[in-house]
Amino acid sequence: GLDSVEAHFAHYPPGAGYARHRDRFRSDDARVLSLVLYLNPEWPEAAGGQLRLHLPEGAVDIAPRLGTVAIFLSAEVEHEVLPAT
Repeated sequence: GLDSVEAHFAHYPPGAGYARHRDRFRSDDARVLSLVLYLNPEWPEAAGGQLRLHLPEGAVDIAPRLGTVAIFLSAEVEHEVLPAT
């Protein structure tokens, strides 16, 4: 069962992103799944801000559009947020 939930709300200023990382700490196995839900209405593609998942078969970019959800294993999938304008 689900024992706990940790939530993080991110709002990036123009030009900002989030460096490549994993969501699970080496010394703590509490984070199992990461879930990203986008709340951006009418996000223009040219504005950047994509979530980039670094998968074994290559990088996959997910646009930050309203209602888009990405779920991945916290310990296994490196990811980053590309700079947004």
